[in-house]
Amino acid sequence: HNGGHRRVAGAGWGGGATVPEQQPPHGQGGMLLKGQIELTIGNQTRLCQPGGMFISPPDTPHRAEAINGSALVLDIFSPMREDYAALLNKYIPPA
Repeated sequence: HNGGHRRVAGAGWGGGATVPEQQPPHGQGGMLLKGQIELTIGNQTRLCQPGGMFISPPDTPHRAEAINGSALVLDIFSPMREDYAALLNKYIPPA
C-alpha cells in the first residue's frame, strides 16, 4: 500500500532467509507477524518474536535473518521506496 510518502509491504521469508546489511536513506519500521528473526540495527542485535516491533532510522545500518523456520514481516518505509513500488506493483493493472 502506498500512502503518500509511506510504503507498507508484507514480506514472507523462508527459513534461513537473510536481508544483508544495508544503510538506506529511508526510515523503516515494522512488526513481526509470524516466526522469529534475528535483527541487527546499528550495533544492537535482538531476537524478535511475533508482535515485536522495530524502527530503523534513516541512514542506519541494519540486517535481519529468519531463524527456526519461515517469518512474515510487515514493513513500513518513509519516504516511500520507489524501487520497491516498481518491483512489487507489477501485478497491479493500471487504472
